[in-house]
Amino acid sequence: MNHLKESVGTSVPQGPAPSIELSDLKVSFGKKTRPAVDGISLQIPGGQVYGLIGRNGAGKTTLLRAIAQQLNSSGTVTLDSQPIRDNEWALERIILAGPDASWPQDLPVRSVLRIAELRWPTWDQAFAEEMIQTFRIDTSKRLRAMSRGQRSAVSIILGLAAQCPITLLDEPYLGLDVQSREAFYQFLMSDLERNPRTVILSTHHLGDVARLLDQVIIIDEGKLLEFGPLETVSGRI
Repeated sequence: MNHLKESVGTSVPQGPAPSIELSDLKVSFGKKTRPAVDGISLQIPGGQVYGLIGRNGAGKTTLLRAIAQQLNSSGTVTLDSQPIRDNEWALERIILAGPDASWPQDLPVRSVLRIAELRWPTWDQAFAEEMIQTFRIDTSKRLRAMSRGQRSAVSIILGLAAQCPITLLDEPYLGLDVQSREAFYQFLMSDLERNPRTVILSTHHLGDVARLLDQVIIIDEGKLLEFGPLETVSGRI
């Protein structure tokens, strides 16, 4: 499981993990009276692992997609004080991965991985190959033909192998069996030792993912409820 060997992929040295700042971030869909993300303001220091906690429908996926600039929003998102919107420098430093992320569903996995390699200059092909073997992914299969657990594994590979300074993981382990979930945890923990960065991992329940987290962000109905170390906010979870 240990992959701390010298990479032969395309990863490049990283500087300090950037911070994220959200200011009055709002996302609305159609004529809904309640925004899906409702005026969230938050300063997220770099170099830590954050749990984004909330029940189903709380706004977790929408918030992550807004940070990654995949949705229209009002308010601002900045990366090290630089606005992310229409900023290629910033967008090259962010990846959003999850089993329901918007990867091309009709392409074989090998083609999706190639797109990711071209998209993110920090891509680590050797790490991707190791995870492909561990999760036993058939890269000739199309994403659409895969089970939910297999799509989760592919998304984990994309999210971690991209080596982005901002890594957003949207419920990445849905459908994974116990062995594959443990493999994900081990890959994430050992990879962060090699390349520390800012990770936001969403979930609707903590379970064994709690051991990975430095701090938690709790939201409900699109609003920020609490932000801080797990031990100080556990009463709200």
